[in-house]
Amino acid sequence: MIKSAIELRVEYLEIQLAELLAKEKPTRLKRPELDDIKSEAIRIGLPPLECEAFFNFYESNGWKVGRNPMKNWKAALANWKRNYKSAQVRKESTWELTQKLNIIKEEMSQLKSFGGMTDAFGFRWTDDTKRKRYQQLKVDRDALQDRITKT
Repeated sequence: MIKSAIELRVEYLEIQLAELLAKEKPTRLKRPELDDIKSEAIRIGLPPLECEAFFNFYESNGWKVGRNPMKNWKAALANWKRNYKSAQVRKESTWELTQKLNIIKEEMSQLKSFGGMTDAFGFRWTDDTKRKRYQQLKVDRDALQDRITKT
């Protein structure tokens, strides 16, 4: 028997519907316990206090990322670690850099005052350790001045 185009189309749609119904529905996230989070955090190297901060944050907002339910808490924990590390190396303010620069200049002044002597030929270091420290401070001072001018 020859099937009409409509019958073939209906048969095709029934097969597609059966395939869609057979697919597994995505399961909801099983909310992790604090101990689960701590064991995963130890594995990825996140401090224990940050584990509790992560748990409390997501517990308070119903385990949502924005408006959407969280799909993978381990991936969210890895992002939390990345953001935690970037917050640790935050950019220093110009004021903080200027304070460090002032401390370096003060130490350079003290080294020059007490680390050498001036005679007819100019300034001479009497202590080689102080001379080396002074040279290192000059390098640090110049680097800080560059950072301040760039900010």
